[in-house]
Amino acid sequence: LQVLENHDKNKKKCNANTTRGRQNASQIMNKNDGSSGEVEMESKGANGYSHKPAGPSDDDVYSNPTLAEIDELDKPLSWLDYLRAIRHNHCVMVPCSFSILFVVCFLSILSGLILFPQFVLGLVMSHFLQRSIWFVEFLYPMGIARWGHLFLMKMGGGGKGNKKVKGHSRTIEQRFQLAPGRVYVHPIPQLLDNIGYLIVCLPPPSSKCSAVVAIFIDCGDANESIAEINHIREVYYPNHPNFELQTLLCTHKHHDHTAGNRQLLKEEPALSDIYGGAIENVPYCNMPVKNGESIVLPSSGENDMNDVASVECIAVPSHTRG
Repeated sequence: LQVLENHDKNKKKCNANTTRGRQNASQIMNKNDGSSGEVEMESKGANGYSHKPAGPSDDDVYSNPTLAEIDELDKPLSWLDYLRAIRHNHCVMVPCSFSILFVVCFLSILSGLILFPQFVLGLVMSHFLQRSIWFVEFLYPMGIARWGHLFLMKMGGGGKGNKKVKGHSRTIEQRFQLAPGRVYVHPIPQLLDNIGYLIVCLPPPSSKCSAVVAIFIDCGDANESIAEINHIREVYYPNHPNFELQTLLCTHKHHDHTAGNRQLLKEEPALSDIYGGAIENVPYCNMPVKNGESIVLPSSGENDMNDVASVECIAVPSHTRG
C-alpha cells in the first residue's frame, strides 16, 4: 500500500509540472506567432527540474508495482515483526515499562516484609547459637541422643539385618602384624562407616600358656563387634580356645564409638578396664587417662602384652575436647 501511495504522489507531481510547462510553452509560442519550424524549449517546473514536452511519457518514467510486490504487501505480519513494531510504539511501551517497574518494586517490598521476621529472629537466636556447644556438652550424653545418633547411622547404612555380611565392609582377610609372631591388629567395621580395632597378643612360642589376650578400640555396635570377634577367632586362632578380651579403649565420647560399651561389658566376662579421656565423660569409663599417660595392656600368665607393645595416650582436642 505504501508503494502504491508513493506512486500516486509522484505521478500527481509529475502531471502538475508537465501541465505548468506546457502552459509556459504556449505563451512563448503566442509571442513568436508567425515563425515556422518546430520550437524546442525547456521549462522549469515548481520543483526546479527541467521538463521537455517532447520527452518520454509518464508511464515510461514511473512504473506500476508488480504483482509479486503487491502479494508481498498483502501477507500478514509475522509475530517477530509484530513484536518489533510494538516495541517501538511509545503509547504501548510507556505503560508496559511502568507496570513492570511497579511489579518489581511491589515484589521486593513484599519479600522484605516476609523475610523481616526471619531477620529479627536471627538476631535474637544468634546469641544462643553461638553457645551451641552447650547442647553437645549437656544434652548429647542423654539416652535419647544416643538412640537418635545410632538410628541415623543405621538408616544411612540401609537398615539393620538386610546384609549377608556384618558391617559395612569385608575385613576378615585383613590382619596387620605389630610384633612378629605375637601382636596382630584386626580392623572391625561398625555402623555406617566406623572402624574399630581388635589388638590380639599371642603367648610366646616357648610358653605353656594358651591364653590369648586382646584389647578392643571403639565399640559403637556391640552386636556387630562381638560377631566379628568370634569370626576372627575361628579363622585365625582356632588353636587358642582361651580368648580373653580384657581392655576397651575409647578414643572419644561420641555414641558411634561408645554405644556398645555396656553390652560388651555383659558379653565379655574378662573385660574389666575401660579407658577414656579424663574430660570426655566416656560411658562406663573406669580408667580415665590424660595426655602423655600410658595404658596398662592386658596380660594372662606368661602372656603379657606389655612386654612387646605399649600404648601412649595423646590428647587431640578438635573433633571433641580430647
